[in-house]
Amino acid sequence: NPCSLSTENEKKLFPSSNLLILLFSPQSCIYDTCNCEKTEDCMCAALSAYAHACAAKGILITGWRDSACKNYEMSCPSTMVYSYNMTSCDRTCLSLGQPDYTCSIPFKPVDGCGCAEGTYLDDNGKCVDAASCPCYDSNKMIQAGEVTSNDGIVCTGCVSGCMCPAGLVLDANGTCITEDSCPCVHNGVAYNCGETVKVDCNTCTCKDRKWICTKNQCSATCSVYGDGHYITFDEKRYVFNGNCEYTLDFCGTDSTGTFRIITENIPCGTTGTTCSKAIKFFVGSNELVLSDGSYQLVQRDVGVEIPYQTRTMGSYLVIETNNGVILIWDRKTSIYIKLSPDFNGRVCGLCGNYDGSASNDFTTRSQEVVVDALSFGNSWKFSPTCPEALVVQDPCSSNPYRQAWAQRQCSIIKSNVFSACHSEVDPASFYSACVSDACACDTGGDCECFCTAVASYAAACNAAGVCVAWRTPKICPLFCDYYNPPGECEWHYKPCGAPCMKTCRNPTGNCSLLLPAMEGCYPECPAELPFFDEESMKCVAQDHCGCYVGMDHYNNGQTVPTQINCNTWFV
Repeated sequence: NPCSLSTENEKKLFPSSNLLILLFSPQSCIYDTCNCEKTEDCMCAALSAYAHACAAKGILITGWRDSACKNYEMSCPSTMVYSYNMTSCDRTCLSLGQPDYTCSIPFKPVDGCGCAEGTYLDDNGKCVDAASCPCYDSNKMIQAGEVTSNDGIVCTGCVSGCMCPAGLVLDANGTCITEDSCPCVHNGVAYNCGETVKVDCNTCTCKDRKWICTKNQCSATCSVYGDGHYITFDEKRYVFNGNCEYTLDFCGTDSTGTFRIITENIPCGTTGTTCSKAIKFFVGSNELVLSDGSYQLVQRDVGVEIPYQTRTMGSYLVIETNNGVILIWDRKTSIYIKLSPDFNGRVCGLCGNYDGSASNDFTTRSQEVVVDALSFGNSWKFSPTCPEALVVQDPCSSNPYRQAWAQRQCSIIKSNVFSACHSEVDPASFYSACVSDACACDTGGDCECFCTAVASYAAACNAAGVCVAWRTPKICPLFCDYYNPPGECEWHYKPCGAPCMKTCRNPTGNCSLLLPAMEGCYPECPAELPFFDEESMKCVAQDHCGCYVGMDHYNNGQTVPTQINCNTWFV
């Protein structure tokens, strides 16, 4: 009886994958098998899905079909073979004449049908030997043995002229090189052997036409911007609008510590679009409230070291905790939460669970996985008495007279201004969000909604390592000269300001490596006044910084309270 598969049997079939049994329980296999007309086919399909999940975690399972599916024969097309360790890398006819881009993607081999080693998949879906593969001239396919003309020259199997000697190949510069010196391709750009690129927190080096990458576990970012646009830690995108307080991110008491982030949308406009956010950030017993462009500490552990620090970086307020949580706020509607890998699988809320899979990000407060954003978002209301959010009509349908203006303004995201970023960050979803938000802001703040949406795309580009100077005197200008003292020019706009600088709070100028470059107004402090005072927003000498007790600032001459009896400190 295939429905009698137990966890113990599963451990025997998959001895290396016990950690994944919790992800694919026997009950799922039993349910699918018992509700299927072809019982063994469905059972084997369920086990195959489990084997694929194991492979994604780096655990390759072989021989399981012989043990569990003896009567089930894997049917492959006549020219293909079955393997537990199948790959498509460098096994297509197209890969014989140009680099195979799929080889640069870290796919794990999986079980299934494919071309045997030494054969190649042609355009008819058949595996053939190399001599039977067609040739490719740009987008034109030339079958084996056919003749074509290129710029008046007839191309056959043998032509007169200059060519590379045996063992060498021609590169894009017309130079004959060894095959292992051929470049690697990343986002349409060729890199020579030995050159490197940064992919998140990993470094990839070109070697033998393939990328060899480090395998560091990277931090993850949850983005919330504009009128309810979310990108979870596992990169699931969705839209949710509600007028309650919602749990954005939460981690219970464990080895990584406790934190909770609650956000509330401040609506404006006739459509209820969001113009700003109020944020509550709980770190241990400390509570910070971020609203109206500033923050306030409303509760703290008396006598306990403050577990976080704050700093101003360009247009953003940054709060960094001691246990690996970074909150970045643009003082309006955009919030970015960065978590260290220590929090992997240990968080919940509107930002998802950070377990590496976007498929289960819509996990409700009651641990149910749902399919629609509305049910998911409503489940994370902070107060159960707050009314549930409803489906909101498309703002451009409600305000059709604004649609053409919104599309024209937001087209900057898809224009040449951001062309360097298009291959790194897909502009499509950011453009759609921009048009929606620009249509919604119909009672003032229309340019602010548009500017915030474009700034969100620019921030994503910065995080991907692409700096774009997109602001102009006519498009979302930042007037940094406002901060300059009379007759001086300390403040300047930077599209990708350095994440750290010497300040009175941080005299070393060192901060977390997780912080990306951020745009905004930055001071260029002179050598005689090298420290930036975030309290007065001026460049000062270190002896004019005063001093700090936790996050509290005291000017020179002020008394500083102390927990030691009979002592009084003076700055």
